[in-house]
Order: sequence, then C-alpha cells, then structure tokens
Amino acid sequence: MDLPAVQLLCLKQQDRSLEDHTRDFLDLACLTHFPDRSLSVFYHASLSEPCKARLPANGPREDFAAFVEWALESNGLYFSVCPVQEDLSSPTPDPEPSQLSSPRSTEHKPEPTAAAQPKPVAIKAPRSAAIKATEDIIAPEIEPDDATDQVCEPATLCNTVGVLVEIEGLEGDWRGDILPSEYEYEGKWFGDLVTPVWWEDVWLKEGFAHYFEYIGTDFLFPKWNMEKQRFLTDVLHEVMLLDGLASSHPISQEVFEATDIDRVFDWIAYKKGAALIRMLANVMGQPLFQRGLNDYLMTHMYGNAARDDLWNKFSEAMQREGKDINITQVMDRWTLQMGYPVVTISKNESLDNSVTISQEHFVYDTEAKIQNPELFNKSFQWQIPLTLAVGNASHISTDAIIWVSNKTETHRVGHVDGETWLLGNINQTGYFRVNYDLHNWRLLIQQLMTNPTIISVGNRAGLIDDVFNLARAGYLPQNVPLQMISYLSQEAEFLPWHAASRALYQLDKLLDRTEDHSLFSDYVLRQVEPKYHKLGWPATSPDGSFMQAAYQAEELQREVIMLACSFGNKHCHRQAVSLISDWISSNKNRIPPNVRDIVYCTGVSLMDEDVWEFIWMKFHSSTAISEKKVLLEALTCSDNIFLLNRLLNLSLTSDLVPDQEVIDVIIHVGRNPVGRHLAWRYLREKWDILNSRYGEALFMNSKLISGVTEFLNTEAELNELKEFILNSGEESAPAFARAVEIVQANVKWHVLFQQQFYRWLRKAPNG
Repeated sequence: MDLPAVQLLCLKQQDRSLEDHTRDFLDLACLTHFPDRSLSVFYHASLSEPCKARLPANGPREDFAAFVEWALESNGLYFSVCPVQEDLSSPTPDPEPSQLSSPRSTEHKPEPTAAAQPKPVAIKAPRSAAIKATEDIIAPEIEPDDATDQVCEPATLCNTVGVLVEIEGLEGDWRGDILPSEYEYEGKWFGDLVTPVWWEDVWLKEGFAHYFEYIGTDFLFPKWNMEKQRFLTDVLHEVMLLDGLASSHPISQEVFEATDIDRVFDWIAYKKGAALIRMLANVMGQPLFQRGLNDYLMTHMYGNAARDDLWNKFSEAMQREGKDINITQVMDRWTLQMGYPVVTISKNESLDNSVTISQEHFVYDTEAKIQNPELFNKSFQWQIPLTLAVGNASHISTDAIIWVSNKTETHRVGHVDGETWLLGNINQTGYFRVNYDLHNWRLLIQQLMTNPTIISVGNRAGLIDDVFNLARAGYLPQNVPLQMISYLSQEAEFLPWHAASRALYQLDKLLDRTEDHSLFSDYVLRQVEPKYHKLGWPATSPDGSFMQAAYQAEELQREVIMLACSFGNKHCHRQAVSLISDWISSNKNRIPPNVRDIVYCTGVSLMDEDVWEFIWMKFHSSTAISEKKVLLEALTCSDNIFLLNRLLNLSLTSDLVPDQEVIDVIIHVGRNPVGRHLAWRYLREKWDILNSRYGEALFMNSKLISGVTEFLNTEAELNELKEFILNSGEESAPAFARAVEIVQANVKWHVLFQQQFYRWLRKAPNG
C-alpha cells in the first residue's frame, strides 16, 4: 500500500521560526492516525531558507528537511522528508535571518507607521480535492485558477498556524482525521480575507470554520456522512447539552474590555455557530446560500464586516429568487438570545387535520425560570423553520417548512388519524428539540420496533437524543426513553447507536453509585447483547493482520463492543481479559487497534495490580503519542483506590506524565465510580497548583472543572462544591456557575425521578 503523502509548506510569517512551524505541524500530525506512524512529508525547498532563523541547539542545523525529520522522530513519528522542486510563482523575498525572531521574544518592536505597513504576503500551493470542493462552495469567483493564496493583512485577525498540511491518497486501509486541517484552512476566508469587525462576531469565523470542516470532509469521503450524520452527534447534540443550561449565554456577546475577550471563545461560539449556519444553509438551499456567501466575501474582501453585513447578503440572495425572508430578523433571535427552544407538536381532536405547535425556552432546570426572574422575564421567542412530516407504518410524506413565530400556533398538515404519527425537524437541520404528545411518542416507538428504516438515520438518532434529554429535564416520563431503545437490536446503522451510547453513558454515571444500578445495567445489556453477538469482534486474516471493514460497519461494531463491556457482558469481559493476557505472555500486542482503549480499560478494571503495572510500563516505553494517550486513560479504570491515588500524584508532581495530559488523568479518574470522590477531593486540595498551571489556558480550566464535577450527584457533594467556590473566591467564574447548576440538576433528578425510573425497570419485560 502506498503511504499517504503530506505536503508541508513553511509559510512566510515575519516572526515565525522553524521550531514554531514544526510544532504546529506536530500538533496537526498528532491528531491524525497514520499506520505504523509512517508517511512521506514533502516540503518546498525554495522556502527552506527563512526557516533557518532559529534552530534549537540539540537538533540538526543543516536545513529544514533535516530538522523536521529530527523533530518528528523525537516525538515518536517516523516520517521520511523529501524536497519538492516546484515553481512557487516567484515568492516575495524573505527578510534576512538576522531580522527574524521568536514570537516569544520580549524585545520591544515599534509599531510600523502607516507608510511602512508591509504588504500582504501570498504563497501559492496546489489544492487538495477537499479544499477545492470547499472553495467552490464558499467563493468560486475569488480563486479562478488552480492555486490558493494564504493572505495575511497586518491589520486583520490572522490565523497563527504556520503550516499547511494537505493529506492525499486517503484510501484503502488508511483513514486520517483531517478535520483539524480543514478547520484551520477555513480561517483563511472568515478570519483573514474578511475579518469580524469586533469580537462579538468572532463566532462567525469559528462557526463557519467548524461547519466547513464537515462539508470538505464530506466531499472527500462521502461514505462517512460527516455533515448529515456525524455533525449531529459530534456538534449539534454536544453543544445543546451546554446551551440547555440556565447559565448559558447568547452566541453574540458584548465585549467592552480586554478581559472580556476570552469568554467569547467557547463551545457555544464554535459549535452553536456551526449549527446555526447549517440550519440557515438548509433553510435557504445550497445555491442561494452559496450565492449569498460569495457576495459577502467579494464585497468585504481584505476588510472588516459585521454579522448584519452577512445577513443582508443572504436576504438579497433570497429576494432575487422571490423569497421575502428577512434573514436579519430571523437570525437575531438565534444569536442575541441565549439557549434554544423546545417545539411541542400535538394532534388536535378536530377533524380538520390540524396540529397545535408551541415553543418555549428549553432548560434542564425548569425551576430556574422561577428562581431567576430577572433573566427569564424576557419573552424568549424564536422564528423557527420547522420541517414537519406525517407518516404511518409504510409511508412518510415529504416534509414541508412551517415558520413558527408565536408561542402557540395552529397549522393544517396532511391527513392525520389515530394511526399516523408526526415527525418534526427532519434530519435535525434545526437547532431545537421537538416534543410530542404521549400518543405520538408511542406511535414513533412502535414504528421503530416494526420498521425503523421508514424514518431516516439522522432522525432516528435525533429522536433518541431528544427523548433522553426531554425526560432528563422533566418534559417526559422516565420510561419513554427506556422504551425507545428497546428497538436497538434491529438498528443496523452506527449513528443511532452512537446517540444512544452517549445518552446511556450520562445516565449510567448518574446511577452508578445507587443500590439498584444493576437493574439499569441489566436492562441496557438486554438491548445490546443481540447486536453484540451478531457483530462479534474485529476479524483477523490467516497471517494475523486485522481485516479492514467498511467505515460505518467498523464504527458500529466498536460502539456495540464498548456498550457490552461497559455494562458488564461476561463474554466481552472474557474476550478483553484474554487479549490482555495474550499480550502479557507473548509481549506482542494482537489487540485490534480500533478497540484497544476498550480492551485496556476493561482489562485494568477486572485484572490484578500486575496488569496495571504492565500498562504503566507500556505507557513509558511507547513512542507513539496516540497509543500513550490510550494507555494513560486505561490506568484510570482501576478499581484499586491506592493505584488511582498514586496515578493522580505522579501525574501532577513528576515529569512522567506530560503536562497536557494531567487534566485528562484527573477527569478520567473522576469518571470512574470508585475514583469519583477521590478526584473531587484531589481537585480541591491541589487547586492552587492546578489553577496556576492551567488558569490562563483557554478551555483547560473549564474542561477540568466540568469534567471532575459533572457527575457529582449527592446533596453532600453539592454543599462541598458551593463551599469550595466560596473559599477559593471563584464565585464569578462561569465554569463554576455551570458546575453548580449541573450538580443541582443531578441532585434534583435523584429526588424527583430515581424511584419512578427504577419502578418501571422492575416491571419492564424480562425485568
């Protein structure tokens, strides 16, 4: 098999050293899976000179290629580096090496005067298929030839990534995670070519980049279904968990001073931004969306623009087609209000085929509206593009868009009787949840049981995500989501299983320290085991190598194995123990790569201390960064409190665990029911050290706080959290406000719903 080729282009940026370029490349490479950690790296020889400005003393100093190869190998990545002789259209002469300096230099440099402002630097390189497809959607008129320009204006908000990586030849046995590369590339358009006029619109830059990650990848790998399927679980479902909190915020936030800037960079900006852009693209249709986007970029290229400039271009594109929709009025409701709505659809008793549609602000803590009247006295209302279909056992109608602008509306739909069901938000293109009357939920569950394929894969995943979250917030009885997953043995697609797995994981962490937890785990296993026994484990060929399955089939098999092992299937446990034992006895790792994390964790949790020590030894001897990460996480799965405590102390007080992995160690110990209170106590005791080390890192502190506290669920733990926040002086920190809200909701769920939940499980079929 030919190795994939990666083109490494050292971009000419005045204060970028070779060390910085290579570090950026390593960041991207470490997010990408390469077989045997090997591939060919091609670089442009004619651009190597300016990169010699500052080479580390302990590395080779001959040229760019030698340094890159040395740096990659020293990080456990074994690549060959080859020069590419190519005309780069006479690039602009570079400054002399003596004029270059590290961006970390503290030497003061005077700002250039207006007359001395440097001109934009353009560098051309061949385009990959994914990038070309993305450009054809965004702005086909800007780049008519077969090259791309990386343009950086001194006065604009420019991406700082100094390495462009284009991955080609992703076929056969090789698949790489190209999303980070796609994401960084999109910043060229929405950060460099047209820059947000002010920080409150940074979400446009980040949201477009996040959205087009999936569009570009979808073009290159259509069988992966990135935009129509993986976007739902990886972006939409994930951000709706965060945005359903009363402590959320509008996606467009006012920024008055420098200290306000950090808070505009969060998952609301990145993922909600992408979800809103996707919703708008589906409302407008691809041709009009593309036309409006192209007009926006052409009009404001090399300048600044605000969100209203984009909305106006979209409105003009719609009006030229005779569609009188004011995009500004529609989108302001979504960007200037926090959260999102839940749309409730109910069939009327009358014979006129009408339905009642209502909207309200969805929050997990419904009492927050009473407890915080200043926040919720606003009339939260959205202009909602609701797609609605009517179906029965054998047929589903084509969907139609209904614009819902009022709190409650009545609309006529197709023929509706006692046996027809309603389905809203087709393919989950909208950024909202959908609820129904209980009779409609029963009909939908019955449809899934008899013939699930009548409903699309995206909507099956959406129904699972909505039903679990609606029940969690008290909008539905607790048995409805449990009844829905009883169809899973018939589900042949990965995405609904993935949505169910995420929802069940959240419930499991809520229940794993209760006396009746086995009732829940046994029920889940009854739904999982038929599919587990049907799919089995990854197959091996006669020579012992692993046989590559189709992407979706492999992902489905992995998801089912993970559920089976996590919830206690004995066969899955025996298989994991057997594979670990074989590895120890033969010192040859025959565990299929795509299930190693499951096998390692299961083995560490079930086997003795010697296995933990074996994994610890392998963690130190491994040179592959991705493998080290999996091994380190497996160590947190132990049920030995002494080993967990030892791991926590080693991670923070020694250089045995990389700094960037320390937070993940603490979080994963907290996800282990045996280690949950240990991780929570450790966070409080070591807070000053952790805060001083990670407090300035974007996302890191927030990740640590939410990761350790999100599954605390007792009144005592809630009081400990409040006391800790008070004593540490962190009352105003957004991450702690979210943590308190989540733990309060966990405690409240146990008080209100735990008995109801277990009561139904005791009476469930085969219960």
